[in-house]
Amino acid sequence: MRKKLILFICFAILFTNTMGLAVYAAGSKGAAGPNIRWQIDNDGVMTLTGSGNMLDYSSSSTPWSKYALIRKIVVGEGITSIGSSAFSRITSLVSVELPSTLTSIDSRAFYGCNKLESINIPKNVKTIAPGAFSDCYRLKELVIECDASIISSNILGDCEFLEKIIINSESGIIKGSAFLSTKRLKEVVIDGGISKIGSRAFFGCTKLERVKLCASVSDIASDAFFNCPMISEFTVAQENEYYHCESGCLVETKTKTLLIPSRDRMIPNSESIEIIGDYSFYGSEISEIDIPDNIVEIGASAFSNCTELVSVKLPKNLKKIGDHAFYDCEKLEEIELPETLSEIGLYAFGGTALKKVTIPSGVSVISHGAFQLCDITEIVIPTTVKRIEQGAFQNCNSLSDLTIEEGVEYIGPWAFSNCRSLENVTIPHSVKVLETSIFENCDKLFDVNYAGCEEDWIAIKKATSWFGEDQYKVHHLEDEDDHQEEKGCRAVSSVASGSFVVFLTSLVALGSKKKKIK
Repeated sequence: MRKKLILFICFAILFTNTMGLAVYAAGSKGAAGPNIRWQIDNDGVMTLTGSGNMLDYSSSSTPWSKYALIRKIVVGEGITSIGSSAFSRITSLVSVELPSTLTSIDSRAFYGCNKLESINIPKNVKTIAPGAFSDCYRLKELVIECDASIISSNILGDCEFLEKIIINSESGIIKGSAFLSTKRLKEVVIDGGISKIGSRAFFGCTKLERVKLCASVSDIASDAFFNCPMISEFTVAQENEYYHCESGCLVETKTKTLLIPSRDRMIPNSESIEIIGDYSFYGSEISEIDIPDNIVEIGASAFSNCTELVSVKLPKNLKKIGDHAFYDCEKLEEIELPETLSEIGLYAFGGTALKKVTIPSGVSVISHGAFQLCDITEIVIPTTVKRIEQGAFQNCNSLSDLTIEEGVEYIGPWAFSNCRSLENVTIPHSVKVLETSIFENCDKLFDVNYAGCEEDWIAIKKATSWFGEDQYKVHHLEDEDDHQEEKGCRAVSSVASGSFVVFLTSLVALGSKKKKIK
């Protein structure tokens, strides 16, 4: 009897509350603009009818904010705007229907609607204000029929559950960073007339698996899908003249550039691919890569930050390695540069564990920071190299054996600074410019050999502190050889803190200090 009484009381309470809410909601209506009326029915459906713009609100000032059972909102044809904070924090809202007449969605319009699962933005919308859909945690699908260029990253802040984006705009572009770091995004469908996908548009969408591109896409930024390691399926419309798929890779057709590799990170051996695009393998967990001989260029940051990369086989026809191409591949200890190589970009091998490198004869410039922070122990700069740029071998602490052959004309600032194991250097006669602090903090280097005579040494354009702040001596080897033949004296320039003092000393006295000439 007691159990029946308890059940009866519970049922009565539930019935009373439900009826009360339903009746309360059913009688709710009012104005939402000069020519707009709203009403809530028994099923929790809020309908707005009329024309023109809605009023703007604060999140707690809307006349319907006290109704907890609004599950669906239908905005009728003729209405042109959703006011600021109009539907913010309606935590029971699951779905929304917007009219074709809508032209603007104002700030925080749907902020905090954390049960809203999908939204379709009509084609006539011209403005979506920042935060319009922020904190819609459960939003899973977004359909964009309006000009996609109005979409920016601050519109969808913290939409953590967004899994699918369908862009069906008649024209326009996807702006840079538009969907930056949409963490659970799995699928992107780009249809309609979209022409461009901007820089970092889908950067950091680490769960993205499937991408479909329409025929009109003609410009994809090199980093548009940067750090999207899970992409396994690219579909490109057959009518697209600019891009195609090859063995699961996205390829720019005219430039023959591989933009996005396949999930297995294999590079097709195909005549339709000659360039590995910028950022294409950035941050990948690959441990080895065999680059086929059809590749002639490796783009900027193509393999940068591949921290597990141990082995790289470069193609025999490679001509260019771009800026930061292998930067911070901290386990990469050796690499064979092909003789066809003519360009090594900025910081191309910076931060790697390379121990030995042979510079090919086709290289004329060793770029800024190209081998910075490597574990190189010895290096020969061949006669074909004309310039050693700023910091090219900076912080190579293990570098002890350096040979700079005749032909080098320019040595840039800090080129060998902090090479703390370096003990002797010969500057070739061909050098015309010595920039600042070239050998700064080379703790074991006290003497520098110059292959020419004192007169030629004086003619070199030198920064005031070209060596650095340490004391050192320069030996003019050409003078030394001449004087040795005549059994006379030789000239030695002694420099401290960038000032030059010329003095004479006997060959006998200096003989014990003479460094090995490389």
